[in-house]
Amino acid sequence: MAKIKTGYPSKDRNHEEGESLLARKTIIPYITIYNLARLLNMKNKSKIETLSLEIGVQELFQHAKILSKSLSELGYKKGDILTTCMPNNIQHLAVILAANRIGVAVAPLNDKSSVPEITKYINDFESKAFMGYNLSEDTINSIKKECNIEALINMPTENNSILWNPESSQRVLGWDPIISYDDFVRLSDYYKGRVIISFDGNKVAFYQFTSGTTGEPKIVEITDKNVVASAIYMMNGAKTTIESDGKCLVIVHFSYPYGLPVSALMSLFSRRSILLAPDITAKNISDYMERRPTIIYGTPPFLYALCKDEKVAKMDLSFIDLLLSGGGPISVAASDEITDFVRSCGAKVFLRDGSGTAETSATGTTAVNRPYRPDTVGWTLTGTIITAVDPLTFEELPYGERGLLAYIGKHVVSGYYNNPQETKKHFVKGPNGKRMFVSDTYGRVNSDGTVEMYGRATRDFITFDEQGGSYKCEIFKVENFVSEFEEVLYCALVPKKDELRENVGKLYVVLKRGIDATEELKDRLLAKCHQRIKVIRNGKEVEQQLRSYEIPTEIEFLDSLPLTVASKIDYKLLEELANSNEKPRIRK
Repeated sequence: MAKIKTGYPSKDRNHEEGESLLARKTIIPYITIYNLARLLNMKNKSKIETLSLEIGVQELFQHAKILSKSLSELGYKKGDILTTCMPNNIQHLAVILAANRIGVAVAPLNDKSSVPEITKYINDFESKAFMGYNLSEDTINSIKKECNIEALINMPTENNSILWNPESSQRVLGWDPIISYDDFVRLSDYYKGRVIISFDGNKVAFYQFTSGTTGEPKIVEITDKNVVASAIYMMNGAKTTIESDGKCLVIVHFSYPYGLPVSALMSLFSRRSILLAPDITAKNISDYMERRPTIIYGTPPFLYALCKDEKVAKMDLSFIDLLLSGGGPISVAASDEITDFVRSCGAKVFLRDGSGTAETSATGTTAVNRPYRPDTVGWTLTGTIITAVDPLTFEELPYGERGLLAYIGKHVVSGYYNNPQETKKHFVKGPNGKRMFVSDTYGRVNSDGTVEMYGRATRDFITFDEQGGSYKCEIFKVENFVSEFEEVLYCALVPKKDELRENVGKLYVVLKRGIDATEELKDRLLAKCHQRIKVIRNGKEVEQQLRSYEIPTEIEFLDSLPLTVASKIDYKLLEELANSNEKPRIRK
């Protein structure tokens, strides 16, 4: 008997039609990240590399095993937290695996964190030890003064080209809490007890940070089970297999879920080689592309820079098997532009835009091995539920209706660290009685299981229309509209204070190559914002037009958009500049 359709995603689960019962009712194994990665990589000969260092995956696990003894010598045990502030290098990945092996959670801070941030989080996490990179004497002294730690491990730049150097560790280790990375490795020789390996899949594995666009970042508690569930959901949703071929380029820092659980650990679980990019910039992208990564975990800013790189434009990119975008929204026009660029260089791929939040271990949808739909962020993962809910009541909305996106599945985290108020606000009982995370992102779920996003509720701004009335301006909607203009490569809209309307939109625009930035062009683009345009959606031509209060009042041209340390558009900086009338100073 055919199932009666209700029109609601949590009940109909249209995205799972045709899927096997095993995929729909996935059993998540009770296993830790380290043990699963070790099991999946038995006899695997893949590599872990940066531009200056390369080791085999078996050497990575062996090094992690040694470091777990070093952590044990420092008194670390299950439930403790290790705070790190390191780039995405091989040693950082090894330390994370070592900690997971013995049940120690890791709080990887962004490697551009300030000293006050570092000391704050060391104290918040009550860490016994801290691991940093190329720390100055002033930084070390500040940490010693402000924090009660037993060991401060400082990795010098020399370790960029060598895993560790036993010849550099000649001093006798005593009570000095300041030790080098090489001395930290040597600590394993002093540990004579039995290393207690953790098999608890429900423990917290990482403390990861939200992107922080609403102020101070929230910290999510991601368990081993969350990560394992994400991996299984992703494999089922994308219909991928575990293969020991190919190389994954990992760009985003480990402090963000898209960097660690998704880019790095998914690559490790799939037995592929990993190319870590701790020092990637717009100037050295070609160096990484010369390493021929077959899978690229990209971000919109990275992909923008890729298309503008003259060296890359001359390369044969036919080695790319999968090109992904994550970490932030990307317009349909930009997606098409990037796809056209890589295909003109020989790649036979389309840009695939997925989505996820820190609260869902950075997994939510997938576009891998699916039809090309750049107007969406992909399909709901098999075994999970995404639905839209009413922003006020959190009641589920039918397919096609716009609301706050909400997620159900075993990849949903337990909550926010030391923040019960926000945990209670965002983690509620869902329509099927199961735990549900309600995001700050507006979107809708289509009847075919695809998901559309319209921007974060917390980034949108309230404005008064010139003709009267108070309205919410949805930033991503305006950006998508303007990105359809033939002259525009990328754009970012921010609120600017206005005496009459409280807030108006100021638009920062990066023009396509060969387009001159003139005052006349500004006027022309502003005029276009008042007009209807025709765009292609789902293979059909449709008309779009901005509402009067959504139309930007000012345009400024930039060579590139400023980025945060997470490689996302720095909306906070642009908003500050828009309201100070300063000229943006863009990090190249």
